[in-house]
Amino acid sequence: NWEEVSRTATKISLFSIQSNKHKCGIPYQQTIDRESMFRFVEQFNNSGATVGIFSGAVGHGKTIAITRWLEKQISTHHHKPDHDIFLLTNTLSLIQSIAFGHHSTYWLAHLLGLDNSELLDNFMEDYRDHAPGNFYLIIDELHSSMVADRQFYTVINQFIEMVRHFAQYKWFRIILVLRTVTL
Repeated sequence: NWEEVSRTATKISLFSIQSNKHKCGIPYQQTIDRESMFRFVEQFNNSGATVGIFSGAVGHGKTIAITRWLEKQISTHHHKPDHDIFLLTNTLSLIQSIAFGHHSTYWLAHLLGLDNSELLDNFMEDYRDHAPGNFYLIIDELHSSMVADRQFYTVINQFIEMVRHFAQYKWFRIILVLRTVTL
């Protein structure tokens, strides 16, 4: 159900947030919120699009921006009965899944701790017409320098298939964080 998936997604996101804090080039407590991130999410939500791309040059603070935004979202929304689900992960987990020949829906099911993609499909269908909030899948660090070109195109093609599949659920939203050069 929504609450169980939310708890799992929040645990994963909190782990990712802590990891991002430790990877930060300066002490995290000295970083600031990025107004551009808040504007991006507002425009993305108003657009009704399934995918929003938050991009910038290397070192411009994309990961810290998404980390600070997400940390605020989890702390303010998580304790409400009708709330959004936030799942922050990075591209490496998607690449690893594809390397083992798994389809992107299997990857998401596995990431959420579901035994198979059929359980994910059932979850999605249970909330097809109305969900208690939005489900935000946030994929950070998508850049082509991580893998060979052929592998990167496989990841992009899997991502496109995932978007096509999940676009039928108006409450399912994907935020892709990537370098401008990757665009």
